[in-house]
Amino acid sequence: MSLLNLLSIFFWLLQVSSSASLGKTAITLPLTDEDFYLSISFLLNNKNISFLLDSGSSDTWVFDSNLCEDANDCSSNYLSSNLGRNTGYSFQTEYFGGQSVVGELYIASEAKFGSKDLTNQFYYGYINDTENFITSALFGIGQSKMQSQKLYSYDNSYPSNKSYPTFLQDIGGRNTFLIDLPNNQFDISTHVDGDLTVNLNTASHYYQINITDVGIITNLKKNNGDLKSLYDYDYKTSFKANMDTGSSVIQLPAEVVNNYAEHINSVYWDGIQQSFMFENCPTTQAKKNLPYLVLTVTNSKEKQKYMKIRGRDLVVEVEENVCALALSPSNFGVLGIPLFRSGTVGIDLDHEVITWKGLVR
Repeated sequence: MSLLNLLSIFFWLLQVSSSASLGKTAITLPLTDEDFYLSISFLLNNKNISFLLDSGSSDTWVFDSNLCEDANDCSSNYLSSNLGRNTGYSFQTEYFGGQSVVGELYIASEAKFGSKDLTNQFYYGYINDTENFITSALFGIGQSKMQSQKLYSYDNSYPSNKSYPTFLQDIGGRNTFLIDLPNNQFDISTHVDGDLTVNLNTASHYYQINITDVGIITNLKKNNGDLKSLYDYDYKTSFKANMDTGSSVIQLPAEVVNNYAEHINSVYWDGIQQSFMFENCPTTQAKKNLPYLVLTVTNSKEKQKYMKIRGRDLVVEVEENVCALALSPSNFGVLGIPLFRSGTVGIDLDHEVITWKGLVR
């Protein structure tokens, strides 16, 4: 066998080993990463809609998406004759952070997601007021046990404890939800091979993992040998962190965030922005030298593992030549986009676990 053939086989094996094993219901489509938000696009009633992919929400919403000529013209007659079927139900719900939104619930007559054509299966809420939203649509990932997304009652015409189906039911259930940033893909499959498997807590509408400690590695050459806790004392508080692809930051207890920021000379706290800002955007080389943030978790086999987030993944250019640290002090934990930038993350909704191939030791 020639050297060229051997190299071809090697690179083929490398590709296979680094990707998820896709099942019969797998759907793969390009994933966009803009300003630390993940988004996907698909055809909804013959219109190409870009959805913000948000695992921190349990709802699928269409905002200002041109599905109607304007918000006032989004009437039952218009939708039933041109764009789908009106369910006749209004709803009211709260987005993460407490903002209230109201709208109407509709069913798409046709939706194309990857290679799948769906007929009268995609239920979505059209939001009446879009002033405070930054995207045209939101694709929420609901609770795994629900097999559908919750509809919140706006009036007495629909019980608040009922639910409405999502298009995921049409492709074989919720299986595995995979985000693959290096290859710019998002897919739903039956299995993900990962270096780390962590149990998901789905007690709320959000997917959570338990974190027992937060540490830092400043000497990157020494790897785990330089791992130090970011807590001031030996007493470490365990906490739950929401996994939220719709968030652009990682939110952790104030103590550990402040201690991490102290290891970066060029950042300062901006009270107006309520975030740590860089005096100057770091160079590519400077980003590589930023310390790792390390989350200590317990995997499904009850063994302690480290989930490492590179310092370079915590640098966000919020404006031209204006950079911030995507790490914020908070009373509750949120694992935003930076967690997903260092490898492939799979959320298995059926088995309530997360698998991650990336900076894991």
